[in-house]
Amino acid sequence: MAAWLAIDAVRSFEAAIEISPWKAIGAQMRFTFTAGLTQRCVVTHEPLLTEVKGEGVRRFWPEADGPREEIEVKIDEVDPPDLFAGRAIDAGAVLSEELALQMDPYPRSENAGAEASPDAPELEKKPNPFAILAPLKNVKKSGPEGT
Repeated sequence: MAAWLAIDAVRSFEAAIEISPWKAIGAQMRFTFTAGLTQRCVVTHEPLLTEVKGEGVRRFWPEADGPREEIEVKIDEVDPPDLFAGRAIDAGAVLSEELALQMDPYPRSENAGAEASPDAPELEKKPNPFAILAPLKNVKKSGPEGT
């Protein structure tokens, strides 16, 4: 799981799962989880011990009977059901996805401060393309409005 999440390690992972029937032929999975992770600080690259907690509900519908028309998804509504094939739902894959969504993608250690990583390339300071127009700011207007 650590390789899939692109982190150093998953030190611990505990989950509680309840799967129940949903709408006659579908299934609903309620879950909570807690994970202890070792991630790298995006600035200093030092290992960080982080804890991630999550909970949620996912619904599943058999692929053969899945909706064929376009589904309109609204922000305030529950997500449409995931489709599954066969007679099994991979709860481990669902929990891995949820963990990936809950974990901090850019963890920072307390030592990170505002400094850049020593491995980061130095940014080349480019000249301002509008600097050539600066002298025109002080030119007196002439013409019908400036006279």
